[in-house]
Amino acid sequence: MLLNRYKNIFRSRWSALFWAGTVLVSAYFAVPAPEDTPPLAASVDVAHKSPAKPANADEQSLDELIAKARAAEDARQEAMREAARQDAR
Repeated sequence: MLLNRYKNIFRSRWSALFWAGTVLVSAYFAVPAPEDTPPLAASVDVAHKSPAKPANADEQSLDELIAKARAAEDARQEAMREAARQDAR
């Protein structure tokens, strides 16, 4: 029964346009407005502030962290090579 009603709406172009318009107006009024959005200048100031340091950084520079990560990766690869040598024997 519900489908028959929609078929009758779309038999006429004007009925279809009116139906689409009412759907759009209903959607416009159903969505709530955003609450107190800050002005554009305030959001620009926030974007230029430096982010907080992560808790796990321990005051190390990025270069030191990269060097530690590379050393750990080298050690992992060496351990894998040693395990492969042991398996080959």
